[in-house]
Amino acid sequence: MRNLGKIVLFSRDDICELFGIGAESVQTLFYNEEFPAIKVGRYWYVEENALINYLQERHILADLRANKKYR
Repeated sequence: MRNLGKIVLFSRDDICELFGIGAESVQTLFYNEEFPAIKVGRYWYVEENALINYLQERHILADLRANKKYR
């Protein structure tokens, strides 16, 4: 994790640890257009607030799909 003033950036290794998945899976996430990863030089990062928003949005979509399934 890197701090740039008030901005918190998670590295590939941080995302591996947070999600409990391997580096290849994280790299696949980073290449997904919907995932909020940014490339800076050779390295990929995910800004903390962007990750929170992404996860909240995915959770809401999953809930909507689940509710639709059981109606």
